[in-house]
Amino acid sequence: MAKNNEVAFLGKDARLEGVLNFTDTFRIDGYFKGEIRGKGTLIVGETGVVESSIKVSVAVIHGEVRGDIRAVEKIELHLPGKVIGDLEAPSVAIGEGVIFEGNCRIRKNGPSIEEIEIPGLEPELDTDPDWNPAPPLGTIYGVVADTDTGQPIEGAEVKGKCKGVGKRKTRTDDSGCYELTGLEDGEWKVEMKARGYEKVTNRVVVFGGGRYEQNYT
Repeated sequence: MAKNNEVAFLGKDARLEGVLNFTDTFRIDGYFKGEIRGKGTLIVGETGVVESSIKVSVAVIHGEVRGDIRAVEKIELHLPGKVIGDLEAPSVAIGEGVIFEGNCRIRKNGPSIEEIEIPGLEPELDTDPDWNPAPPLGTIYGVVADTDTGQPIEGAEVKGKCKGVGKRKTRTDDSGCYELTGLEDGEWKVEMKARGYEKVTNRVVVFGGGRYEQNYT
């Protein structure tokens, strides 16, 4: 396993069996078998194969999953994804053409984050009456690919800038995928640069956390 910026990942040539516990964001491009529990976002890339029960905050599936998926916030299935198992979350989005075999249950009130038990992580309680929770942070994600061939572009630089808020920068992986995480509310200027291609700039408004898709294809 490796860590790229704020996203830990299992590479496409890697194989792992056991229990996977994580926080923040974890991406699987290889093979994993066992059990997955995380207080964060699980991404299964197009080359990823997972045989596991999954209990996370957010699940974004582009690859193959054999097992039930339960999410606190939402589940997204994207092409060329394939899922054999049951889905349960307050919000489930299944893209056209995705292979899904199982039952889907939409829960108005999803399982609480406390239901995801991760060994070694104890919840911290703040008894200060003046304490206010931090506002939810957003994520801008997407795919960078050649317009003519559709082939993913690895190593493209993606930068986000929001006036008076901050900056973020990352690069695409070998599947052409990127994520800019930890984004506060505001209008983010997202710039993509890749060798041999023209620079492309878009604007994405982040409000109230959540995930925002911005592809460059």
